[in-house]
Amino acid sequence: NGFTQLRASDCLAPDHSSAQCVLVKIQQKEGAVLVRVDLWKKATTKTIKQFFWQKLLLHQEARILAYDGKAFLGCVLSAYKDIEIEVGEVRLIDPLVGCWLLQPDRPATTFLGCLQILGLAREATSNLGTRQSVARDLTLLSSLCCQLFRQLDAAKLWPVFYELELRILPQLVGMERRGVGVDQGRLQALGHCLDTQLAELETKAHEVAGRQFNLGSHVQVR
Repeated sequence: NGFTQLRASDCLAPDHSSAQCVLVKIQQKEGAVLVRVDLWKKATTKTIKQFFWQKLLLHQEARILAYDGKAFLGCVLSAYKDIEIEVGEVRLIDPLVGCWLLQPDRPATTFLGCLQILGLAREATSNLGTRQSVARDLTLLSSLCCQLFRQLDAAKLWPVFYELELRILPQLVGMERRGVGVDQGRLQALGHCLDTQLAELETKAHEVAGRQFNLGSHVQVR
């Protein structure tokens, strides 16, 4: 179960160089183990980095939980500048994305916000950022994801979450890392075509509804 211990996005440098380590809680039948991996230390060998990626993040039989998976992957990838890896193979269960599906009008932007949407509570503590507080948050993250599954499944949104949204997330991170080649002329032509089609669909939607409304507003569409 991975957890991005970020209280604010501005705590990281643009290249994520201020990240220090990854704390991973490995939950097994025998109990839980908290493992620290110092990916950003110069002394960390290529073998350790490959083990972390292959045996932890790409473990086929484990569910990998990570709050704010996009930020988590961005941080991790900054430690793999000299190693060729395929980020698209990663599948992270991210409650931030799941809560957005459940509440698109007022999406959560923090871990606490996700807890509130799913009806869970977090004990107040004064030792944020310590190993003990991270361990508690990782335990809470596990409960959070269990509750997320129940609510997404009840709303028939689990397939959308797991098969679509979670596949897109690592691809977006990979695109940000490598960049994307774009044919500007073709892109502009597609944009014009889509604008025309959207205008036609909007007109038809207004005719069916008998009034005008903003298709971009979740509230008005509902």
